[in-house]
Amino acid sequence: MFANANIADAVTFTTKGADWKTPWENRSLSTTFSTGRRYGDVYGFVTDRLFQKEDFVYDADGNFVQTDIIYNGTSKRTNVLAGPNPVYQTYFEDGNQTLLISPGDVKFVDVNGDGYIDAGNGTNGNPGDRVVVGNITPRYDFGFRFGGEFKGFDLSVFLQGVGKRSIWGSGQARYSGILFERRRYAFRNRQKLLERRPYRCFLS
Repeated sequence: MFANANIADAVTFTTKGADWKTPWENRSLSTTFSTGRRYGDVYGFVTDRLFQKEDFVYDADGNFVQTDIIYNGTSKRTNVLAGPNPVYQTYFEDGNQTLLISPGDVKFVDVNGDGYIDAGNGTNGNPGDRVVVGNITPRYDFGFRFGGEFKGFDLSVFLQGVGKRSIWGSGQARYSGILFERRRYAFRNRQKLLERRPYRCFLS
């Protein structure tokens, strides 16, 4: 009989990338090997919960009350949020009443506290409300091998895998957790909701 095992882990930091002459605050978050950052870090928005019906303001007929929100020089007409200090997410809306934040949509955290959700200008110095939400580098590679011999018969088994791997989906990627929550919300509220496909999602 025999048995052995192995495990390995590695984290990579870029000490001098192509942007090393660029001031830290101006280095783009989208640069793969950015000086001073960990390779594979994924920047994303932090989810809070799903918007509920009571998060919005309605008129006497039960329709959404709307207002024009101007942010960074762009005006978009959106549904009015209830509460004294509402945080608007017009960054995700198209301004044409098609992609419009409503009950059942994901509510994000206002990380920088400016009252809006956005991605800033995509640099270290101005990431907006995005923070590191994970890393795509495979972690904890492991392997097991065991076997033995008995009366002329032998058996050897080898198993290997990755202990942790996060995935950054792109294109029309579906995040089943979001869709499940939206379906559950629709069932609870007895109303149909448009299942919008997330353009990008992060699975960890």
